[in-house]
Amino acid sequence: MDSAAKQVAKDAEEQYDIAQRSGDKMQACVHAGFVSAAYMQAKDESSYKNWLAIEKRDCKAAGVPRS
Repeated sequence: MDSAAKQVAKDAEEQYDIAQRSGDKMQACVHAGFVSAAYMQAKDESSYKNWLAIEKRDCKAAGVPRS
């Protein structure tokens, strides 16, 4: 993973952490999607799959089930 893509993914993770701490389940769902997309863009398959699972969990908790 190149350094720019890695930094984008790490920034997205930090934003997710902020959203999750806010207690807003919908924001956690949305930001988990941003993180998974950042890892897809970075071509980091293992992190992408991990964040897809987090996104699925958070979106289910927000009442927006993902398949």
